[in-house]
Amino acid sequence: MSAFAKIADIRCNVHFLSGGACVAWAEAVTRNTAKSDKALWDTMKRLFSDAEIVEITLAAAMFNMINRLNDTFWTELETVEYNRRQGNAVKGVTIADIESFANGFAPAGEAQRRGGSALAAE
Repeated sequence: MSAFAKIADIRCNVHFLSGGACVAWAEAVTRNTAKSDKALWDTMKRLFSDAEIVEITLAAAMFNMINRLNDTFWTELETVEYNRRQGNAVKGVTIADIESFANGFAPAGEAQRRGGSALAAE
């Protein structure tokens, strides 16, 4: 599996992503079908707090907007050479690093669902 596929398929925490609910929600937001998918909405409400649903939705919407702008303006993607000239800004960042960072969101969300502070989960 390519590094990109691994990043796109992160299963940071089974409870947090719960079988791909986040990915399904992001796709529904992207395709503008979220409003008509009651089963998916019920799954999201069961798994996530209102604040988490807002954050997941905003993340999907933001990337949709960025992609549309980049497509509209024929934006060239960064090349390996460009990254090298920028001081290898992502050099040394591994899939494990990304997963470790993402795993921090699950405890914070769980604490919020229990009515506690996100800081209490740390």
